[in-house]
Amino acid sequence: MLVVNPSLNSMYSVEGDNTEVLYITNAKATFYSFTSEPRVVDF
Repeated sequence: MLVVNPSLNSMYSVEGDNTEVLYITNAKATFYSFTSEPRVVDF
């Protein structure tokens, strides 16, 4: 994240305690819209 967005280095560091990385498996997201059918993404 910090390599891709160097502007965040002033707020975050790799050793800092204000960041957290989550690794999610076997998840499903459903995106709802007023103009189309729900879209489901499995990852």
